Amino acid sequence: MSMHVERRVLINTAVLGTGEVVGQLANFAFVVLLARTYGVEIFGWYSFAMALGAVLSVFVSVGGTGYVTRELAREPVRAQAIFEALRSVQVWSGLVVWLLIALTAVLSGVEPREGFVIVIVGAYHVLLRMAALFLAPTTARQRPLASAVAGGGHRILVAVLAAIAIVLGLDAPTTLLAMPFAALLALLAARAHSGPEMAAAAAIEPVNRATVIRASLPFLGAALLAVVYSRGGLLLLTAMKGEIATGLFAVADRLLVPIYMVTAVLATALLPALAMLEADRARMRELARRCLRLVLLASVPLCAMLAIFSTEIVTLLFGPELRPAATTLAMLAPLPVLRSITSLWSTQCIAIRDERRVALAKTRATVAFFILAAIGIGLAGATGLAIACVASEAYLALGLRAMLAGHSLYEPTWRVALGPVIAALAAAAVATTVTTMALPLRLLLVVGVMAVVLLLLGGVRLHDLRFLDRIMRGDATPDPARRTISRIGE
Repeated sequence: MSMHVERRVLINTAVLGTGEVVGQLANFAFVVLLARTYGVEIFGWYSFAMALGAVLSVFVSVGGTGYVTRELAREPVRAQAIFEALRSVQVWSGLVVWLLIALTAVLSGVEPREGFVIVIVGAYHVLLRMAALFLAPTTARQRPLASAVAGGGHRILVAVLAAIAIVLGLDAPTTLLAMPFAALLALLAARAHSGPEMAAAAAIEPVNRATVIRASLPFLGAALLAVVYSRGGLLLLTAMKGEIATGLFAVADRLLVPIYMVTAVLATALLPALAMLEADRARMRELARRCLRLVLLASVPLCAMLAIFSTEIVTLLFGPELRPAATTLAMLAPLPVLRSITSLWSTQCIAIRDERRVALAKTRATVAFFILAAIGIGLAGATGLAIACVASEAYLALGLRAMLAGHSLYEPTWRVALGPVIAALAAAAVATTVTTMALPLRLLLVVGVMAVVLLLLGGVRLHDLRFLDRIMRGDATPDPARRTISRIGE
């Protein structure tokens, strides 16, 4: 089949991924500095504020970012008018959301320093959500450079300004002011990049705002469920066990964020391509299968390494004070693998206009998550929450699998994951037998075992390498016979 779509997805993923990797490295340095400088309690409140802001800021764009992205890929002229309608709505919704966050800080009864942390981090989330709408046109047109620059650039700025504040000996709230400042610059840059063009086009064909908001509600529901599902556990953990337990869980979760970001970036790049292939289910299924195979080939070994060396990683980066987070990290390690599966499957369902059933599946998974989380936190604190996260994500994957099977889009995942999983288990078994070995040698041995097992089991397949080679060379017309043989072999 033509490699144009696949090549575009890979290029977009690489562009977005580069921005995310650079930005996440800077953000990770910022988080480590924050935890080491101000202690686990402030880091716990920062993590709580990040979770609260992520949940409430979903209402800023009322689900419009995902809706506009999809419609711009399908009907650009009409979607430009939709963009303009949502742009005016989110100014007021953003103000309301920030006031709700401030009210939460006041009513929570925390000390003024912790309250300012919550309010400042909340403003950061609101401004980022507003910027995301202005970046939707570039995403829909599969030109993601602006998103990559804004995403990575604002995180670098946060890290630089925060480091300066820490060196100057400023307190935590003052240091965290770097976050909304950088987000405001990102918003202004995104608005300057996309706003005038969209506004000019919208003047040709205005649309009713109430109609646009109603059409966005399924996307709002899906986004809200996703963020409550991913962040609600931290809010519950803070309420049940306090900010120290929250800080321990946040350390483990923070170490997994780069893997989450790669999956999210791929899903963002994949949605427009899948939407354009809605009428060709065979090509859609093949594209999704290839992307899932590549994601699992990267995420399974990485998560296994985090689990095997959890104690060493946490101690090295965050210090002995936060070493108890290593157990939580080991329990949480399978989560990025499961999320890579559910993220891509959700993207497929949304591309074929089945977002309502996606929202329903996520609702069921969210209910299951909170039931399991309440039990897990009560029994084992942060580690119990980690187990609940993994179990509920597996439940969500089963629901999405049933949906794809109903559309004849499901491909057996075990065939894709078998090689990486066996390689990870073999590496873990070897690691447990050489615990007295020096860490550098142990690391090399574990990585070597994992790589050898992957190659022996065919985890890295020749036709996958050919696939990547054709994408990079831009070969748009592979031999039809080879294509048929490739499909049968897969």
